[in-house]
Parts: sequence; structure tokens; C-alpha cells
Amino acid sequence: MKSLLPVVLAAFVLTGCIDQKAWIQKFVPKDDDALARRFIESVRNKRYDEAKAMLAPEIRGGADNDLQKMQAVLDHGAPQSSEVIACFTNYSGSPVGKSTKQVDLTYQIHFTNAWTLVEVVVRPSNEGHFVAGAHFNALPTSLEFLNRFTVENKTPIHLVFLVACIAVPLFIIVTVVVCLFSRVRRRWLWKIFILFGLTQFQLNWTSGQTEFRPISFLLLALHFSELGYTPQ
Repeated sequence: MKSLLPVVLAAFVLTGCIDQKAWIQKFVPKDDDALARRFIESVRNKRYDEAKAMLAPEIRGGADNDLQKMQAVLDHGAPQSSEVIACFTNYSGSPVGKSTKQVDLTYQIHFTNAWTLVEVVVRPSNEGHFVAGAHFNALPTSLEFLNRFTVENKTPIHLVFLVACIAVPLFIIVTVVVCLFSRVRRRWLWKIFILFGLTQFQLNWTSGQTEFRPISFLLLALHFSELGYTPQ
């Protein structure tokens, strides 16, 4: 048991010490990020012809009105900061056919008196990199403040999830320790079964939305994320 405790403690310490923003930057494709930022700047400065040239050919036709609506969200002067807060790479297509890659980048942009959330979908291809979609939304304040951890005005389901997030990992750790010193056969197999969760219940702490995923693999059956705000 003594040999296991330092490993467990180190895992929790490392989880708290990870700089999530720096970690995300390691996975952001530089070319796609550069294109997305150029697109945002072109829209903000009303250079619509430049912005349309970056769009995928199939969506350029009716983009003028949408670009003007996007510009209105960014019409707050020069931004104070712009940071990537999420990056997802998706592949679609059949296993035997040609697959399509899309990079979904989400930015939080801070102006002097406003915040915005911008999602840009970049589609790399042999013909070049194009913007395949974009969503611009105004935020009432920063995501850090919106998604701050607080129990004020929360529902009973929030409290149930909070207790579960504390109790479940502790229960799993105790179970692993008991398994480690028991005489059960194939202990290594039991430890794997105990450590990894196979289903997932999700709660958006900010909005209160819940979701169930029947197939999901999580270490210690626990995962949390800061990005939980859904623009209305």
C-alpha cells in the first residue's frame, strides 16, 4: 500500500498543476490556426473579399450577409487578447475510401468592453486549407468567470454529481488497494477493470445539461473540463 500511495498522490498533483492553455497549444495545427486567425481579422476589419477567398468554394456564394453578422459581433475595436481554448480534429469517410479531415478551433477574444466566442472549422485538403464553417457569439463575460466553480444557485443534481466526483475516485482507489493485497486470481485483470470506467454520465456545471454515454473509457471514472458555456 505504501508503494501505491505516492503514485496516486502524484497523479492528483499533476492533474492540478497542468497548464491547460499551454497543453492545448501543443495540439493546435499551426497552419490551421494561422488561417483561422486571418479569417477572423479579415471579418473584423470588414475585408469581406479576403474572408470569402478563405471560405470553402461550396459556401462562398451566400456568405456576404453572414460575414456582416459576424463582423457585428467583433465590432468592438482592437482586441486585447485572442486565445485558443479548444481544438478538435475530426476525420470522416469510409475506412476504404478517402477520408476528410476537419479541424475545429474555438477562440475566446477579449475586447476592452466585450468578450466573444469564435468557432472556426478549417478543412485541409490537397487544394489548400479552407474555412468550412464559422460561428461568432457574444459572451457576457470571460469563460473563466462564467464557468467558475461555485455551488450558489445550483440544483440537487449538481450536488449529487459533486459528491459522486469525490466519492467515486476514492472508492476506486480503495478498491484497487484491497485488490492489490488480496489473493484473488488474475489480480492484474481486476485492477484494469476497476481503474477504467466503461460508461459516462456528464454534467455541464454552468448550464445544468446532463448526458449519458454508454461507451466511454476514463481513468478513475472521472473527467472534468473548463469549457462548459453554451451561447444562447
